[in-house]
Amino acid sequence: MKVEQIQMHEIAKSNTEWVAVIPYGYTSPGESRVMYDSDFQWWGERYDGAMQLIQSAKAEGLKVMLKPQVWVPRMWVGDFYPEDLDEWEKSMTAFTLDFARLADSLDVEIFCLATEYKTLTIRHPDFFEGLIEEVREVYDGKVTYAANWDEYQSITFWDKLDFVGVNAYFPLSESKEPNQEELISSWNKLSIELSALSNTVQKSVLFTEFGYRSVEKTAQKPWDHEKAAYDSLAQSVAFDALFSSVWREPWMAGGFIWKWRFFNDAGGHGDASYTPQGKPAMTVIQKHFAR
Repeated sequence: MKVEQIQMHEIAKSNTEWVAVIPYGYTSPGESRVMYDSDFQWWGERYDGAMQLIQSAKAEGLKVMLKPQVWVPRMWVGDFYPEDLDEWEKSMTAFTLDFARLADSLDVEIFCLATEYKTLTIRHPDFFEGLIEEVREVYDGKVTYAANWDEYQSITFWDKLDFVGVNAYFPLSESKEPNQEELISSWNKLSIELSALSNTVQKSVLFTEFGYRSVEKTAQKPWDHEKAAYDSLAQSVAFDALFSSVWREPWMAGGFIWKWRFFNDAGGHGDASYTPQGKPAMTVIQKHFAR
């Protein structure tokens, strides 16, 4: 059995109903063009690999969000601004529509058309409004955009999408090992803002990404990849607090955990990455998803 089939089966066994498939494009430093489907990329991040992953997910009865994402080496994509805006817009459109057509051909339920382009969504919302229209011409499912946690309130085109998409790496606590009560209190405050936006635009909020590393201070800067001491309890408490608070709110559509690694020995004790595989957090996730 192929690794993607084995891993999709494991995901389905964890009481999961949805999976996000994320093919990658990239923009090299000093360039503006979005490139993709290159030979050096991991197979699962290329076009054919994304197709195989979607098919494997569907075979396990999982619903899919296809989320093509652009990576800029040595830079957060939210800070990126192209030297040649016209070249970027043309190549970004081609990249997005290629995967939107794939999503439509495989009956993918949700398509996320871009991720964390904070500078560009604020300065050029008209481009994204046009991109949404072009995506809807070739794809019949639900459409969203994945805004960074500090970007979502600045987006002006939520009314043209089906969900308010948020990559929910909100800073929640300065504590080395925050307890559940502290984290729930932070989430309750954020819930007021998220609920208000949901009511304003009349769209549910979808956490297009959320997750925690199994390290100390995991809820301080959940987006941070810096080296830190392993702490599996901190990761499981952070997940438990989220599921015990905002996950139950009426404005919440659901979300996608970052991330599942497609290696048979992924995760486990001592692994400080985001994956919950082989860690106490997996039990917490399975428990809440079972509800």
